[in-house]
Amino acid sequence: MNSTLTVSSTDDLLINGGLPPLADFAFAIYTDALQNTFQDWSYTDSHDFGNTEVVRQGTKSIKTVYAASGYTGTTFHAGTAAPTAGLTTLEFSVFGTPGTDGKKKLNIVVNGNYSTPPQVTIVAGAWTTFSITLSSLGSPNPISEIVMQSAGWAGTIYIDHVGLR
Repeated sequence: MNSTLTVSSTDDLLINGGLPPLADFAFAIYTDALQNTFQDWSYTDSHDFGNTEVVRQGTKSIKTVYAASGYTGTTFHAGTAAPTAGLTTLEFSVFGTPGTDGKKKLNIVVNGNYSTPPQVTIVAGAWTTFSITLSSLGSPNPISEIVMQSAGWAGTIYIDHVGLR
């Protein structure tokens, strides 16, 4: 039996087995597009801030191809620096393609502090959400730039849902 009935709702549809939705940010940096004056200053082999191939939440993510050697980075540069008063965490999600699993790390560089940046380890074939305390980043206030820098490896990752909590 066919129906002409159409149902609409303002509620999100959750699919069993899918990833749960991530909460909105107090201060968004990238959610389907750059937010709050942040701009793309990336230095990578290639990057696409409007990618639709692999997405964690929403309709777009950032596809980044890192060079075979050296240190390259997906860079979020603020037109107006982001105040961090009352915020405690930088959060973002990363999806690694084959060959990135466990061996590939990203340096998380804030405001040009390249000396001892925290690192996150990429998981291939799955979205991983990372929460890094601002205190472990040197308690920057304000934040003018965030670089997700390859630690001397080559490969492709997807980045999504970047912001401050």
